[in-house]
Amino acid sequence: ILAKKDVFVQVTEPGGKTGWVHERYLIQDEPDNTQILVLKDKNESLEKKVAQLEARVATNTPASAEETKQLEQQLNSERLRVGELQAQLADIKSKIPAGSNAALREEINQLRTANEELVQQQALIDTNDSKSLSNVMPETNKWKMRMSLIVVVFIFGILLGVYLLDLYNRRRHGGFRV
Repeated sequence: ILAKKDVFVQVTEPGGKTGWVHERYLIQDEPDNTQILVLKDKNESLEKKVAQLEARVATNTPASAEETKQLEQQLNSERLRVGELQAQLADIKSKIPAGSNAALREEINQLRTANEELVQQQALIDTNDSKSLSNVMPETNKWKMRMSLIVVVFIFGILLGVYLLDLYNRRRHGGFRV
């Protein structure tokens, strides 16, 4: 993301192309498949470290027990995370009927963007609680309030003008109304 103007965001693709896109077409989180690949890479690197540590132990090269324990815990937690994501992916794939994947994905993406917009609106409302009522009211109510204020000021101005003209005429004619 390079810049943002209203609801449009300027982005750069991995290929180097730059352009503007509506913010609802952007996603905040990486797709599950991408997360699974990243976690698999982490898992492989941790397994390599464990293999290196096991090779150290086999060759009687000293390694700290704390380091080994920490790496094994990380490996186990990453394996659990990969398993959970694979189970979620399998569950999602089993729920999607064959042939309607594209339509369902599009509908899911639309629902996600609508949900994100509603969450953002809710966050804005929560953060604007300390602001005045005029900031929360819709534009139509603001317009009506402004018009009614203009009408009241106009009527007050007419009444003040009539009073001043009457006062001027009475002074001019010695206190008598003409």
